Amino acid sequence: MNQNYEKKGELWESQAEAVRLTGLPRRTLKEWIDKGKISQSKSGYVNVIEVFQKNDERKQREIDRLKGNTEENPQKRLTLAQCRKIEAEAKLREFELRRLEGELLPLAEAIADFETALIAAKSKLLALPTRLSLQLSGLDNPREISQVLEDVICEALAALSAEFAEAEE
Repeated sequence: MNQNYEKKGELWESQAEAVRLTGLPRRTLKEWIDKGKISQSKSGYVNVIEVFQKNDERKQREIDRLKGNTEENPQKRLTLAQCRKIEAEAKLREFELRRLEGELLPLAEAIADFETALIAAKSKLLALPTRLSLQLSGLDNPREISQVLEDVICEALAALSAEFAEAEE
């Protein structure tokens, strides 16, 4: 890669290298050089940055032209609408398949399941003080109390987990 930096913002390369770097057709590059749209050195090198910028402008004009032509060309507008419809139907079928496979739930069902889980967890945890009051009243050692509390909480959480696993099946 033969490079000749003359000023900041300029990168001079051979025409072949500019075509390779930008993906621009050689014929288009030659046309831009002939029309003076791209700078060319005496040795035939072109400013690659200008080529990139000009190519970006060309692509943007093409996008704008296609957007503008959809109103003038009913067939193109119809084709674009059909493409959007097919894409939307495909997404809808994908969501339906994922729902049937059990990957997705309707939002209302998911919220109801979550609320049920919270109520069950709340009732299990609120029952612990009544259940443990007599057992803990005879203990003086904080380590023993802590161990009893930890065991009972783990037991309650395991029971909740088992209930939810059964509900999923």
